[in-house]
Amino acid sequence: DFDGTMVDTETAEFEAVRLVFAEFGLELAPDRWIAAAGHAWGQIDWTEELHLATEGAIDRHEARRRKHAFSAELDAATVLRPGLMTLLDEALAHSIPMGVASNSPSSWIESNLERLGIAHYFHAVVTIDRVERGKPHPDPYLAAVALLDAPAKRSVAFEDSEAGSRSAAAAGLFVIAAPGPMTAAHDLTAAHFQIDGFDGFTLLEVTRVLSGARSHPPAS
Repeated sequence: DFDGTMVDTETAEFEAVRLVFAEFGLELAPDRWIAAAGHAWGQIDWTEELHLATEGAIDRHEARRRKHAFSAELDAATVLRPGLMTLLDEALAHSIPMGVASNSPSSWIESNLERLGIAHYFHAVVTIDRVERGKPHPDPYLAAVALLDAPAKRSVAFEDSEAGSRSAAAAGLFVIAAPGPMTAAHDLTAAHFQIDGFDGFTLLEVTRVLSGARSHPPAS
């Protein structure tokens, strides 16, 4: 996954919309955004909510323009979550094929991978516009492992959300959940293991988690 898992873009997205609401003296509750995190873009029509709250005083095109301006500044400041670069470097050094399976559009994912200087780490990039169904359906992960020519049962997915964890698990991958601020309250029971973050979670730790899981398979 990318949004929320590699980079906390979900908080930045919420903050951009919150700033638009604040310009009209309105507060934006995070509840719906938290619930929607991990699903396809556009699930929340925040302009409709703003339109109703201002009794039609806001021009939706202008609201989107203002949000885009805030997003550009906030997104440019986002960085990889602490510790993740070490894990990526280790996987690359061991020639482990890596991919991205995301519910975001390709333009967003590819531009951010380039911005962060990690595009060359990934041999497969599957986005919402390249599959028939997004998460929580298994399609993104099925497409990713197919492109990587990797058996799902020997693949690991890192996810931060309920929708993403369910998607990866349904595709047959071993799922490690690493929730962020916007997904900390999500139901992540579909994941096989959960971590607080990537700091100190090296490739050796991943191997230990997988070895432990194979030694203690779930009861049938």
